[in-house]
Amino acid sequence: MSIVTLILVFVIVWWLCLFPLLNVGTRAQNETEEGVVQGTVPSAPENPQLGRKMLAAALIAAILTGVYYWVATSGIVTIPKLK
Repeated sequence: MSIVTLILVFVIVWWLCLFPLLNVGTRAQNETEEGVVQGTVPSAPENPQLGRKMLAAALIAAILTGVYYWVATSGIVTIPKLK
């Protein structure tokens, strides 16, 4: 298994983990006590914490990529060679 394959698997899994995490713990500005910041949409997130969510997605993606690598190289699941 090449390093390029692992990088691509990691990137794809990272994106798939990031999208569901974007809604976790997010409150709209109109739901807060401070109110809506002038010039923004009321439904805009108050504090999206994108860095924390990107880091969490990277951690989950690293674990899942490691599991993928282990399964692919251990021989648990084999794909017969096509002729």
